[in-house]
Amino acid sequence: MFAVIRDQGANVVAATHKLGNICEWDLNCFAHGLNRCVVTTIEDTPAVDGLLKIVKKVVRHFRKSPKSWKLLVDDYVLQNNKPPLQPVNSSKTRWFSTYQMLKWFLEVNDSLDEVIPRIKSLDDINFTRNEIKLLDDVHDILRPLSDATALVEADKFPTLAWGVEIHFLLLKHTSSFNARVPAGKCFCQTLNKSLKDCFSSMSNLVYMAALLTPHLRDSPALVGHKDDAWKLLKA
Repeated sequence: MFAVIRDQGANVVAATHKLGNICEWDLNCFAHGLNRCVVTTIEDTPAVDGLLKIVKKVVRHFRKSPKSWKLLVDDYVLQNNKPPLQPVNSSKTRWFSTYQMLKWFLEVNDSLDEVIPRIKSLDDINFTRNEIKLLDDVHDILRPLSDATALVEADKFPTLAWGVEIHFLLLKHTSSFNARVPAGKCFCQTLNKSLKDCFSSMSNLVYMAALLTPHLRDSPALVGHKDDAWKLLKA
């Protein structure tokens, strides 16, 4: 016997066996799984890992030095007629901050090119054209994952069934992404494999939740899983 818990929009939020504990796979685990996938992929791609450490050094400097920050702001305003966003420091336990750090860096990169050579503690840093292309690749690869993370954060929990759809779309994105440089392609392929491995044990209970959610019932994400989900539903 099982029970289905629905929200006000008739989406399946959770499914339980014999009215017992909510199944072990939920959106909170999904969000943590995404974090592990990204952190592991960065660590397993040395070119990206090393480059992000240099970006982090730049960000830390501008967060700590009012003088350097003013130089950057003045140049950015001159070029864009608006002030830049505050720099974001990355945290290993929250990969989303790494994406935000990278997004900030790429947005102010033209001004950084002008300002960094004038800062003694950073004058040994020089990003090549290919390195910027790689950072662009990583940013564009991670953008859908950042959107997914924001959607399934623990304070939101839209519906358990969304995990099936999100996982399917992320695999599609990382399978079809056209990288600018070879290291970007390697990063994308590693992330794709990590996503497959991390969520390979997604249970039939989760697919059943998607099957019972009207707007997900015909999703391509359910292809190959409907029969087993129906069997569970009829059990």
